[in-house]
Amino acid sequence: MIPGRNKNNLDTKLIHRATMCLLFFRPVIFLCPEFKASLLRHIELLFADMPYSYNRNAFRAALSVSTLPPLLGAYTSLVTLELFLKEHLPRKGLICPIGHDVPEMLKTLARSLPGVDRSVINSIALSLGGRLGDLWCEGVHGGPVRVQGDKYPYIRYIRHGNDWVDHHSTDADVASVQMVAAQAIHRLKRVTGLII
Repeated sequence: MIPGRNKNNLDTKLIHRATMCLLFFRPVIFLCPEFKASLLRHIELLFADMPYSYNRNAFRAALSVSTLPPLLGAYTSLVTLELFLKEHLPRKGLICPIGHDVPEMLKTLARSLPGVDRSVINSIALSLGGRLGDLWCEGVHGGPVRVQGDKYPYIRYIRHGNDWVDHHSTDADVASVQMVAAQAIHRLKRVTGLII
C-alpha cells in the first residue's frame, strides 16, 4: 500500500490498470517513443501524490553534518533535491520528469516561476548538469564514462584520483557538484518558502 493513500483497493486497482495499459500498448510503445513517454507521464501522475517526508528528513539531517566527505555531501544534496522536486512539482500541477534528472526537474520548476527566479534556477540547472558531466564514473559495462545529468546516482561509482590513474575525478570536482546542489537547495527554499 502506498503511504498516505486510503486503505481501500484503490491503489491495487490503479496499479493493475497501469500494468494492463502497458501490456496492451506494448507493441505501440516499442514503435513510438513519443507515445511511450506520454503514457509513462500519465501513469506517473497517478502516483504523483507520494510523500517523501521521512526520506527527505533523513537526507536533510545528513546534510547538517559538517564533516561529510565531498562525495557523500554531493550525493546527499542531490537526493534531497530530487525528493523535494518529485514531491513539489506535481503539487504545482507540473509533470515531474521521470528518473533522476534533477537538472531537468529544476528547469521544469523554473518554467513556472517569474523573471529573476526563473533565470537563476535555469542557470543553476545548467551549471549542475555541466558539473555532473565533469565527473568520471565506472560505466555499467565497465570502462570510464562521464556522469550524465539525468543519471546522477552514477556518482556512487566515481572514478576518483586516489583509485584511478586516468579518466578520474578529484575532490574539487565532486565539491563543485556539492556546491551547485547546495545553491539549488538554498534558492529553492527562498523561492518556494518550503523546507527542502
